[in-house]
Amino acid sequence: MTRRIVAVLLLLISSSWVYAQNYSITGTIKDTGSKEPVIGAMVILAGTNHGAISGLDGSFIIRNVPSGSYNLECSFVSFNKHQQQINLTSDKVINIGLVERSSELGEVVVTASRNRVSEGSARADEKNSMTVMNVLSAQNIELSPDISAANAIQRVSGISLQRSSTGDGQHAILRGMDKRYNYTTVNGIKIPSPDNNNRYVPLDIFPADIIGRMEVSKALTPDMEGDAIGGAINMELRDAPDELMVHASSALGYNTFFFGEEYRTFNRRVVNPESPSAINGAGHSAGIDEFPMENGVHESRNAPLAQLYTLSLGGRVGKKKKLGVLVSGSYNSTPRGSESLIYDTRTDQETNLPELRSIINTNRSTLQERAGLHAKIDYRFNKNHTISAHSMYSYLSEAESRLRVDTSLTFNRNGPGTGRIESWYRTRQMISRIFSNSVRGDHQLTKNVALDWTGSYAWATYDDPDMLEYMVTTERTRQPDGTITQGPVVYDNTNYRGHWRRWRGNSDTDYSGYLNLTFTPQLFGNEVMFKTGGMIRNKQRDNYFDRYRLMPTPNNQQYTGDFLDAVFGNVVNPQGTSQNALNYELQETILAAYFMTKFNIGSNLEVLAGVRGEQTNMSWISNAPFNVAGRIGDLDYLDLLPSIHLKYALSDQMNLRTSYFESISRQGYFEVIPYSFFEDDQFREAGNPNLERAQARNIDLRWEYFPGALDKIMAGVFYKNIVNPIEYTVVRRPDLNNDLFLSPVNLGVAENYGFELDFVKYVNKWGLRGNYTFTLSTITTPKIRNFRDENGMLTNELVDETRPLQGQSVHLGNLSLLYNNQQSKTNAQLSLVYTGRRIAFVSPFLGIDHYQRGQVHLDLSAEQKLSNQFSVFIKVNNLLNTPFELEIPEAPINVSDDANIIPQPDLDNRVLVRQDIFQRSFLVGLRFKL
Repeated sequence: MTRRIVAVLLLLISSSWVYAQNYSITGTIKDTGSKEPVIGAMVILAGTNHGAISGLDGSFIIRNVPSGSYNLECSFVSFNKHQQQINLTSDKVINIGLVERSSELGEVVVTASRNRVSEGSARADEKNSMTVMNVLSAQNIELSPDISAANAIQRVSGISLQRSSTGDGQHAILRGMDKRYNYTTVNGIKIPSPDNNNRYVPLDIFPADIIGRMEVSKALTPDMEGDAIGGAINMELRDAPDELMVHASSALGYNTFFFGEEYRTFNRRVVNPESPSAINGAGHSAGIDEFPMENGVHESRNAPLAQLYTLSLGGRVGKKKKLGVLVSGSYNSTPRGSESLIYDTRTDQETNLPELRSIINTNRSTLQERAGLHAKIDYRFNKNHTISAHSMYSYLSEAESRLRVDTSLTFNRNGPGTGRIESWYRTRQMISRIFSNSVRGDHQLTKNVALDWTGSYAWATYDDPDMLEYMVTTERTRQPDGTITQGPVVYDNTNYRGHWRRWRGNSDTDYSGYLNLTFTPQLFGNEVMFKTGGMIRNKQRDNYFDRYRLMPTPNNQQYTGDFLDAVFGNVVNPQGTSQNALNYELQETILAAYFMTKFNIGSNLEVLAGVRGEQTNMSWISNAPFNVAGRIGDLDYLDLLPSIHLKYALSDQMNLRTSYFESISRQGYFEVIPYSFFEDDQFREAGNPNLERAQARNIDLRWEYFPGALDKIMAGVFYKNIVNPIEYTVVRRPDLNNDLFLSPVNLGVAENYGFELDFVKYVNKWGLRGNYTFTLSTITTPKIRNFRDENGMLTNELVDETRPLQGQSVHLGNLSLLYNNQQSKTNAQLSLVYTGRRIAFVSPFLGIDHYQRGQVHLDLSAEQKLSNQFSVFIKVNNLLNTPFELEIPEAPINVSDDANIIPQPDLDNRVLVRQDIFQRSFLVGLRFKL
């Protein structure tokens, strides 16, 4: 027995000794040229079963390797194989540098260009940039849950989204600055906007699949256009790769809103693209037979499946691969639904508090169709001369069927369950298009002189044709015996109600030219860069607005439930609204020139400084009546915009940078048009032909640390001083009978300042990416205060109120958990976005701005490779079914004995006045890559 115990102990000791002789090999694999980590490289010990695949940070680990001598081999596509002998007697760390393969073709040497779609390339550009910049790579976008550029951009620090009625992201808000304070470029060229009123470009029109990267510049250099206070977003579309590339994907999905709700649609084929006046001339008197009725019929059916299709083809062709060609297309069709509960308030004329007037239920069914096409061709004459041509087309159509039920709490009401009920039926389609063409030349004229030029033609259109809306009403009455009876449902034709038809839209056409000359001489032993250039852009904008009212005949005609049964006898205002000021033509010419220089002081400090001048001339003529001031107008101004950017390299991995730049924000187009019309809350809205552009001084300070090619930590502060900020507020207009109007005006000085933190960390299979932004802003604006004076008369006064800027959240945050297993070829991403409380609607009345409550959005995406070419993926948005909610600071006044149906007050007496529910949407698809 003793011998057996001794034998077992000897065996255990022997096994432990053998196991103790097994070691681990760890290390990191990088591209020797770009210094980026190589993800997915194979590392093996030749002739054994031991091996590993590099992870997200390029790291690998091979465990339990017996001691001995081995031939270690590392290989990855487009790189030369790496081999080395190792003698393993202990744990070993081996860092491997892979060299890209190259081939010589006569006088031209073609090497693999830097992969600008990769996450490593994005990190390198953030590090090497002279400005405060964040970059979102195509690799990041592809693996994200997002299918539009708008939803993708929210992953960048300091950016929140203004969402459309479908719940999807639409406009970017940078550092709490409203969308008006930003601009968007495609491949560095500013594009016209299809927005019906403004300059800013709605980002939801761009499919994410055609984007190579998104760059967010938060500080401007002199060679960038100067009309951005919040920042500039550049979408760089995909470029032709060096080798043949074929990418394709298809997916199907659903919106869970329609699990419990019906999907409604209408016949879009019968919609007249143009109004009767547009077809027959402004003096035409339209008849009933010129208005088709079939598009007013709401059809209920099963919701269609969401669809997504993409295809990209590209590569370099020819013996010497001088010609590069890329074509990329995307199409998605997405049904969206929303349900809104609105507690409609009106400002009490005695107390200035919000008074509960009615409860509105709204149900929307929307079919979004988004398409994008991008084509690029370039020709490399030699290493010094390249010419490229680029075309891009984006399309977004939203067909909406809406039912709105308004239950009045004040009209003909004598207790709970009684009163007037209005039902509004609306069909509408909104179509946005952007088409952009550009030709660019890049020329290295001498060793020290380079020239580049660009010519661009682009147009954008927005069409909202034949919006059809009609209203029917009924009343519920309490009888003497206590019962409640409901009257007939009839077409209402009182107080400008009834049946409306409206056409509106615009077209923008831009012609632009850019020229840049760069001179890089050697001065005092260092290379110095001098750069000068300029641009010219001419814009032509045409806006149209036409509206008709159709009268039911006879009045109070009963509604049968079928709109086609209704009889309409005549058209009120049969010539439409041809004299409305929103029918206008506008021209704008911008001339710009700049000079800048970049140089080093010592070995660590890099300086970029310069000045930009921009001359703006904008003129317009509108169809407002001849006696309206500002019917014809023009604005002409010159801005000199200096800037200086300093970057100090604390080490090879650490920067300290600071920037100062001056910038402007031009007036919106329709803001200077002298339109005037009524709104719902005791005020009217009017344009302001005397509106001036906003001007700003901006300061940034940021510390950056790049511990790895993919990792980063950035912390910074910013400050903006804005002169003549443009805000909508109530003013007395001497030119309009000294009445009160909600109007765009310049309001003295505003301030915006805050702190940003941005980080990315990868550890083999796992990654954590996040950012946080703290922002404060102040602006003082006049507001109306209603009250009863000492004589008992109702009156009002204007009172200054200090508040945050519209759209500014104190707290913004993003956090994404990433998983990438190269062994199983699995990718996953769980992304959380937090948007803090912010003003969504600036009320003209004191103390009752509408605030959007804080939101948490959670999205998920995952991809599993099935082979080298095929993979399956899933994208799920709004996992938490986060609603859009508005609140007001004060509780409404009870105006009926059941007004307590408004939601229970929140903390600080804040009360919910609106809630929109969108539910979840998901896509499941198949992706092919060659």
